[in-house]
Amino acid sequence: MKPYQVLLTPEAQSDLRGLASATRMRLLDKLEWIGENAELIQHQTLQGDETGLFCV
Repeated sequence: MKPYQVLLTPEAQSDLRGLASATRMRLLDKLEWIGENAELIQHQTLQGDETGLFCV
């Protein structure tokens, strides 16, 4: 199965840049894992402007 794509908002990208390098890498590794294993995780439908998208 093709992995899901994890998209970060501009605000999340900015927040990542403010983290220490080691912390940022751990977080990015976890986000990659989530994209590769999304079918194992319960999803919730987003509301408002993000209708039709899902979060884990």
